[in-house]
Amino acid sequence: RSFLHTMANLAVAGAALSHAPAALAAHPAKTGARTLSFAHTHTGENLRFVYAVKGEYIPEALKKLNYLLRDHHSGQIGRMD
Repeated sequence: RSFLHTMANLAVAGAALSHAPAALAAHPAKTGARTLSFAHTHTGENLRFVYAVKGEYIPEALKKLNYLLRDHHSGQIGRMD
């Protein structure tokens, strides 16, 4: 049940962030957008996102990164700094 709740939250967060960052990633040189892509070998999850624009981090994007890099055994989410 916790897994389903977590996945639902991730889906909602991903949907909310998917529109603007995609447009920014299309022309990174013009927008100053920085992107990262990950493929998590243990969970099968994939993530590509804009994490910063013009030197400013996007907090919601960093939350997505923290979730992806969680301990896949316990589900514990750490904070990347």
